[in-house]
Amino acid sequence: MEGSVVLQSTLRRKVSILNKNPSADKDNVLKVALTCTFTEEEEDAFSREITKMENRLIPLTSIDMRKVAFQCAEKLQIPHYFNKDTELAGRH
Repeated sequence: MEGSVVLQSTLRRKVSILNKNPSADKDNVLKVALTCTFTEEEEDAFSREITKMENRLIPLTSIDMRKVAFQCAEKLQIPHYFNKDTELAGRH
């Protein structure tokens, strides 16, 4: 996946999962860490909308942004690994 960025903390967490559970499906655990949900264009559009809201003095917390990202993925029927229980993008 050329040009992808994976946070060091994400990789550490995934390695920790594998270390604690050697029988875990390694490909599946790592796939979650290395898979992008949105295309670069979708991320740019999301970023522009957030910037517009901030310019209108609409405060957004990280939780707000994670909720919106989850809702976008669901509405657009984009396959994702987001937490369906909390309805938040990000960690499971």
